[in-house]
Amino acid sequence: MIPDGFPRSGSESGVIYNYDPVKTQTLLKMQVGESRSLRADPNLAPSFTYTRLQDAILGNQAAQTYENTQPWEFPPGTKEIRYYLQGDGCLYLIGGYVATVGSGQLGAIDEELFDQIIATFRLAS
Repeated sequence: MIPDGFPRSGSESGVIYNYDPVKTQTLLKMQVGESRSLRADPNLAPSFTYTRLQDAILGNQAAQTYENTQPWEFPPGTKEIRYYLQGDGCLYLIGGYVATVGSGQLGAIDEELFDQIIATFRLAS
């Protein structure tokens, strides 16, 4: 949960994992089907490339959905799924890293289990 006006992540106290306001705005402005890297360095670009997917419904609200098929510092066969949704004066960043078919990662959850977990998400009233 990122309250309106929350400071940029980094060295400040109250860091939120995977939250950077500029990069978040880049993602939120993308159109469905568009892919974009959040890094300019061509050596790092593939590991920070997100594709905007169709919105998903989380907690009875539309959530913008993004996928990164080669997340930084994760073994091959891992993908990141992110959802952004607005509610109660906050931006919610919900996501996780999942094992794809044949990844062989011990203890990793697959996308089916991840989807089941995400389906339980509810915004507090």
